[in-house]
Amino acid sequence: MRVQHSKFDELRIQVVEEALERGNVALTARKHGLSPYSLYKWVKQYRDEVEMTMSRKKNMDRLEVQPQTTGDWKEKYEQATKLIGEKELEIAILRDLVKKLIHTSNGSGPAMDPKRLSGKQDPEAV
Repeated sequence: MRVQHSKFDELRIQVVEEALERGNVALTARKHGLSPYSLYKWVKQYRDEVEMTMSRKKNMDRLEVQPQTTGDWKEKYEQATKLIGEKELEIAILRDLVKKLIHTSNGSGPAMDPKRLSGKQDPEAV
């Protein structure tokens, strides 16, 4: 029984491909003595299967592009950790600089003038 089912599937695929090549499902259905409705269903199933196969292939290709070894993941982790450390150091330096600017401006002048820092000029000063 399996052989007959397989032959039917092959015949069905041939008819569907013929309908797609011709671009006329109803005419192809008449030629083979089939119901146009049945052939439309077969064409839809065929297209759905092809789209699903293509989607699976794209997903598999995407998975292959990503790093596959533990070494690759470790390397990316080390790079990220190093970058985080650099950013934390940069933040600490900037905080110290702000503290120093605030400290020096408290006593003697324009070091921490908000207008000066923002780049805007006081219209009254002009």
